[in-house]
Amino acid sequence: MKSIRVLISILCFNVLINVTVQAQSSTKTIPSISLEDQLNAKDSLLFDVVFHTCKLQDVESVFTPDFEYYQDKGDQQSVSLTSRSEFIGNIKRKCERGNGGMQIKRVASNVQTFPLKDDGAMQTGIQRFYLLVPGKADQLMEVSRFSRVWVSKNGDWKIQRELDNVLDMPQHQNAAMKEQTVYIEIAHMDSVLFNAFNQHDFKTLKSVFSEDMEFYQDKTGFTGYAWNMDNFKKHLEDPSLYTRRELVEGSLEVYPMNGYGAVEMGVHRFYGKQNGQERLEATARFVTLWQKKDGHWKITREISFDHQ
Repeated sequence: MKSIRVLISILCFNVLINVTVQAQSSTKTIPSISLEDQLNAKDSLLFDVVFHTCKLQDVESVFTPDFEYYQDKGDQQSVSLTSRSEFIGNIKRKCERGNGGMQIKRVASNVQTFPLKDDGAMQTGIQRFYLLVPGKADQLMEVSRFSRVWVSKNGDWKIQRELDNVLDMPQHQNAAMKEQTVYIEIAHMDSVLFNAFNQHDFKTLKSVFSEDMEFYQDKTGFTGYAWNMDNFKKHLEDPSLYTRRELVEGSLEVYPMNGYGAVEMGVHRFYGKQNGQERLEATARFVTLWQKKDGHWKITREISFDHQ
C-alpha cells in the first residue's frame, strides 16, 4: 500500500517525439494535437510504465532537473518534499520488487488543463486507484487530488511541480476539512495576506512570503520573490491605484502537508475602479503552498491560473 501511494503522482514520457518523426517523413498533413490531449496522452503512458512495463528510461525523461513533488498521504506519516532523484529511485525499487501478482488500475476524472505563459500549463484533477481481483468487483484503494505544473522545452513537455492530496472520504470532505486546525489557520492567513493587500499594507504583506517563494501565473509566467515584492511595493505605495481582492464564498479548500505545511486552493475576484465606480476586473483560480517556519506560516509556492 505504501509503495503504491508513493508512486501515484508520476508523470509520463514524451509521446510527441513519434508524432514529430512521422510528420517529417510523411507528406500528409497531421492534425495538431491539443494541449489537453498531449498531457492526457503522457499521463496515460506514464501509469502504463509504472504499473506494467517498468521502462525507467521513459520515466526519467519526463521531469525537469528541478522537479519537486509534494504529497499529503492523509495519515500521520511525515511525507513532504520529494526530489527528482528520490522520486525516480522510488519507482525503480518498486519495479525491482514487482507487484506481487497485484494489478492496479488508475482512473482520472475532472481533469482540467490551463495554459500558462512562457510554454507552461497547469493541470488539475481527481484520480482513483483500484485493486483488480479476478472474479470480484474492483476494490477502490485511494482517491487523491493532483495539481501539476508542466513546462515545454522545444515541444517536449516535462513536469516541474506536483502537489497530491489524498482524499480519504471525499463525500464528507468539505464539512470535515473546515473542522481541522490547519484549515482555520490557513483561512486566517489568507485573510491577513489579502487584508494587507486591500489596505495597501506592504510591510504586513511582505512578511507572509518566504524569500525562496516561486510564483507561476498564466499571464506573466514564472517570477521569483524579488520581482513580486518590487511589484507589490510599487502598487501598494501608490495611493492612486485601487484594487480589492475577494475570496469566492465556498471555494476555499485546505489540505495538510504532513511534515511540511499545507496547500490552499480556491477562486478569487479582483476589483478596480473606473470613474469612481468599483468594477470586476478579473477572476482566477489559485493554489498556494504554505510552510510553517519557526511557528510562522509562509508562502513558498503560488500558482494563479484560469484568469477571466
